[in-house]
Amino acid sequence: MKKYVLAIVALMMTEVTLSQPLDRSKRPEPGPAREIQLGDYKTFTLKNGLKVIVVENRKLPRLSLNLVLTYDPVREGNLAGLGSITGELIKNGSINLPKDKFNEEVDFIGASLSTYSTGAFISGLSRTNEKLFQLLAEVVIQPAMNADDFERIKLNTLSGLQSVVDNPSSIRTNVTNVSFFGKDHPYGEVETEESVTKITLDDCKRFHQTYFRPNVAILAIVGDINMKDARRLAQKYFGKWQKGNVPTAKYPFPAKPQSPMVHFSNRNASVQSAIHVGNVIDLPPGHPDAVRMRVANQILGGNEGRLFLNLRETRGYTYGAYSRYNTDPLVGSFYASAEVRNEVTDSAITEIIKEIRRMCDELVSPEELDLAKKFISGTFGLSLENPQTISRFAIDIERYNLPKDYYKNYLKALNAVTAEDVRNVARKYFDANRLHIVVVGKAADVASKLSPFGPIKYYDAFGREVKATASTQTDMAADEIIRRYIAALGSESAISRIKDLVTEYNAEIKGMPFKAQLIIKKRFSNPPMMSNEIVAEGMGTLQKTTFDGKRARTTSMMGDSDIPEDQLDDMRMQALLISETEYLKSGFTLRTTGIEEINGRPAYVVEVKDKNGKTTLEYYDTETFLKVKQEYTMETPQGKLNIFVEMSDYRDVEGFKIPGKIRQGQGPQTITLTFSNARINTGLKAEDFKL
Repeated sequence: MKKYVLAIVALMMTEVTLSQPLDRSKRPEPGPAREIQLGDYKTFTLKNGLKVIVVENRKLPRLSLNLVLTYDPVREGNLAGLGSITGELIKNGSINLPKDKFNEEVDFIGASLSTYSTGAFISGLSRTNEKLFQLLAEVVIQPAMNADDFERIKLNTLSGLQSVVDNPSSIRTNVTNVSFFGKDHPYGEVETEESVTKITLDDCKRFHQTYFRPNVAILAIVGDINMKDARRLAQKYFGKWQKGNVPTAKYPFPAKPQSPMVHFSNRNASVQSAIHVGNVIDLPPGHPDAVRMRVANQILGGNEGRLFLNLRETRGYTYGAYSRYNTDPLVGSFYASAEVRNEVTDSAITEIIKEIRRMCDELVSPEELDLAKKFISGTFGLSLENPQTISRFAIDIERYNLPKDYYKNYLKALNAVTAEDVRNVARKYFDANRLHIVVVGKAADVASKLSPFGPIKYYDAFGREVKATASTQTDMAADEIIRRYIAALGSESAISRIKDLVTEYNAEIKGMPFKAQLIIKKRFSNPPMMSNEIVAEGMGTLQKTTFDGKRARTTSMMGDSDIPEDQLDDMRMQALLISETEYLKSGFTLRTTGIEEINGRPAYVVEVKDKNGKTTLEYYDTETFLKVKQEYTMETPQGKLNIFVEMSDYRDVEGFKIPGKIRQGQGPQTITLTFSNARINTGLKAEDFKL
């Protein structure tokens, strides 16, 4: 009988629905925003001041510990990079557990460990909870901080800084930080080779002893653990951690320019300009405007936001254009970003500013507002599936003294945002009349087009202000520069007597633990021949490329492969004693584009185009005329790859100059070659280059 009653009720409901047709001309009223059920977390504080947050989650047998240090930002001055090096150094074992033993224990339990200047994190299976607490406490409280590890980390840091000058995104970040916050603000400091070189192991030890203290720390424990065990383990491993007097600091809020200001860094090899347009904002975490700002930013620069639709879809300037902002108790920031072709740099900036102004002047459409809210609500909901999100929310609430229900009511606050709210926060934080415009690109193509946007300041790759030398014109003709370079390598008689040349370099390959050697052999016959061989200590030949004058082949541990026909012209050039002599023949177009500073010295910039249209930028010291750098771009299946080669420390070998140090980079990979030996006229024969 029950099923028949239900059927009748369903039929009655259908009849009522059909008798009251839906009015599709009216937008449905949004339902009430649901309250997010975040789950409870509990807190307690140890006697030494360490605040502990416990988030129980029994869905998976895993546990993570996230220790966050909340000390005020530190101005490192001429030791910029000290915090980051210290943060990496403490990961390498402890006083009680040497690095090898420590790493064995981490690997044995399958844990994941990371450390940084403001804390540390470890995660693993919950059945290893005792060991997880112990290992985290070891590196946080009593790190080994050995001299060998310090020197290795410092050397890797310096190696990474050398590649910054060839990474437009890194340069843009450096210039943005300096221009937005100022070089005297902690957020505006930039690591340089000079600052990192000055850092000592004692500096790192002092930094750790000063700032790694429990009274400025929060420990979030998330996962398969109960409150009783969390309290016991926290007390056992962190209870004896000594509190200390941690320095506090106050910094003035960075000043905005009175009108738009352009900040330009020249990179002659760039075929694109990397752009940031924005400013500092005063928007601390938990501020009522934070949710409204998130909606405004999503409409302006989120996935398929206004910037994306304008610069990519409508105008085809770029693959993507976005904006982002960050809240911060000290000072936050907002900026729009894009990477566009050199020739449309000024047009792209114009469109970015136009879209920023439109957000300030006009109300966004109901469709845009609704779409932005749905996207934010969806991503917020997805994030709750990760227990670490709850941990982060709990840390934010405790650290920034937010209302306990701040995140529970997040969607309610999101649902309440209106078009007027979006316009108001855009006017307040986007501040279209006082923008910093940061551009990294090729000065010869871009710099002259930027003056309409405002006064221009020039910077090097590390945000240090420089004179506008990058686009300085010179009367020195390109072919004359090449002739002087050839003359600088050696006299005609010294060069003419060289029949073959063997050069050996010690090779340091970034990320490779073994020692290697590069052996270059050249025979200057007709046709010229060449071989490059990389030999590793204890491993033999890793790779060898041989050119017999007609064909070329690479042999490696992965097998043999012939060099494609379209690359053989480059091989012939490389096989010459002085390949630049070919530039003075037909088939090459030379142009002097200006003077740029390379490693602290001015250098002529010569643009070289071959018969196939391949362009290489070459740099020649204005005093010695020796080549100091060359750059070019290569097409790969993954897109364009920028390649650079730097030459320095020239050595005289029987009247002929050879670079004593060569550094080559492509993408994230760098190889440093240091001169070992050279021999002239050793009697190389054609058989030595047989494929």
